[in-house]
Order: sequence, then C-alpha cells, then structure tokens
Amino acid sequence: MKKYNIVLTGGPEGGKSTILKEISSKFENLDSKTRVVSVPEVASRLYDWHVPIIGGDNAFAYQTCVYRYQKLDYILMNYLASLTGDDKVIILYDRGIMDGRAYLDDDTFDKLVAVHKDDQLNLKDSYDLVINLQSSSNIDGLYNKETNPARYEEQDEAKFRDRRTSESWLNHRHFYNVMACKDFQEKIDNVLDIIDDFVNKEKEDTRMLIIDQGIGKSIVGDHRSQHISENELFLSLDKDDMMSLTTRKDDKNNESYVFQRFALTRQGKVIKEDKCVNKAFVEHLLNNKAVLKEVNREIFKYYNEKGEAFEMIFSEDLCFLRPLLNKKGASLDIVDDEYVTGICDYEDYYKMILKKGKERKLL
Repeated sequence: MKKYNIVLTGGPEGGKSTILKEISSKFENLDSKTRVVSVPEVASRLYDWHVPIIGGDNAFAYQTCVYRYQKLDYILMNYLASLTGDDKVIILYDRGIMDGRAYLDDDTFDKLVAVHKDDQLNLKDSYDLVINLQSSSNIDGLYNKETNPARYEEQDEAKFRDRRTSESWLNHRHFYNVMACKDFQEKIDNVLDIIDDFVNKEKEDTRMLIIDQGIGKSIVGDHRSQHISENELFLSLDKDDMMSLTTRKDDKNNESYVFQRFALTRQGKVIKEDKCVNKAFVEHLLNNKAVLKEVNREIFKYYNEKGEAFEMIFSEDLCFLRPLLNKKGASLDIVDDEYVTGICDYEDYYKMILKKGKERKLL
C-alpha cells in the first residue's frame, strides 16, 4: 500500500476547502482501489464547535492547541490508512502543522516547536507534497472574507498571512505554488494536475535552466531566499532501480533524512518510493548498502515580485534554476538568454551531477 500525505496550504480564501472536495471526487471516481481521506482545517472545526479563533495575549496558547491537534490528525490518519487494505491512500490536509507560523512571530513559533521537542524541517518533510494556494487577496476586487464564517482578515492582513504561510513551507522537498487567478476552475485544474502527476505518474515537473553560476548567486542575493544544504548518497542498485539517501539541513540546523527509490527514463525521473526516514533507518541502510557516489548541493528557494516561486540549485560548478510553477508548459523565460547555457530535465540533471559527484569507497 502507498500513502501520500498532501497539504493544501496558503492564505485566507485560497480555495483550500473547495479544492479539497474536488480532489476527493476526482480520484475516488477514477480508481476504486484509491481512497481519498480529507482532513478539515483544525481552526474551522474548533469554530464549528463554538470555539472562536483566539489571538492577542492568548495566541500562543491557542496555536499550541491547534499544533497538537494537527500532530494527532497526522498520526491517526496514517494509522487508519494502514488498516484500509487499499492500494493507495491519499490523505489531504486543509492546512498543515507549519501554518501556525503565519499567526505567530518567528521566535514564538520556534518556541512552540521547541517545547514539543520537534524539528521544523523534519515536520515539513513528514508530508509528501505541499501545494500552496495563493490567496485571492492578491487580486484587487476578488477577495471576500464572507465566504467562510471563521474568516476575519481584511484584505491587507490576508495578504500578510498568505505570504507568511507560503514562506513557512517554501523549503519543503516537494513544494508547488499555485497563484491566484480570476478563473477558479483553472486553479482547480492546476492542483489536480500536480497531484495526478505526483500520485499516479509518480513524477515531478523537472524542467530546469542551466545558468551562469555568478548570475545565479546574484539572483539569489536580490531576493529573500530560504537555504537548504543537501548531501545525497547514491546507493548500490536495487534490481534496476536507483536508490539515494539525502540529508537535508537548514540554516538553523534543523535536519531531515529522505530516502528515494527511482528510475531515470526518457520521460523523466519516475519516483517509486519517497519518504522521510529516521536515523535508525539511515544507519540500517548504510550498513547494508554500498555508497557509490556522493553529491553535495546548496538550494535556495525564493519568490519574485509577482509571487512566483523558484529554486536555485548549486552543485559543484553547476547552477540550475527551476520554476516551482503550477501550469504545465509554463514559460522558462525568467532570465536573460545570454546567461542561459542550456535547458535540462531530471535525467540530464542526474547525469551531470553524478558525473561531478565524488566517488566513495564501498562500505
């Protein structure tokens, strides 16, 4: 059985609850062996039980309750999913555990996570896919707080919450940004395409620009970016599949470990297994598999002035720019042509970084 923990996040009136229903309908109708479990927003559930959204001096206490409720949701839903007997279980969350950062300042949210002895990067990566639905507050005349009785934010505050929420998730390993638009059906279709590619076709949009490294550093320097260091170990083959173990670390020394089993084809990287693992799993794997190659890279994710999301990847002397876009066939015209040395997909990317990666002695 395969489980997929997918978060729909974003600011007020991004369409999370409506799109959640659309996803459930589509995937359960397509495949009788796929179960879709929808987990409603915690704050909305509390509001339905006549518990108001609490801010001010009691914001920390209220967000602590929401945080614990979200952790319990994750544990219970994954346990119950394992009991269903279905081939695939898609667990959809209307907001995830990092959304609380939008309603607290950074230091207070860090305190909240520390109190629970959690690691923020590990919390993020425990979810398999994060889709940020940009709030309609970013388009004048489109935002309407009355569509949800629990919503209280005026447009400017909604914009602020929207940016805080999206930045909280930006350095997740599988992050997509779906921008606000006047045609809501277009937004729905974009989300359905992302999930269909990830769950059924088991691949990501992997078009990248190869650009001059100096220009890449300049672009990153011009934006408020989030930085992740990755060390990826390529392991001995499992039949015809490649395997890798990646240690991800942010600037606050939060850390997560990600295991992947995949195949490289002409159509791209086909992901057969992708999961966040613990140190015990890492130690067991490295005791039983040979390390063939080691690749280090620095990743910077950022938003431009339009609210579009990108990631810049520096590996050895190579630099790649990838848009974290929502539209299929979206333009890669995001940097002057004179600085672009090529366009590649994941198959090309892996061939290049494996060629550059350091040889390791067999364990």
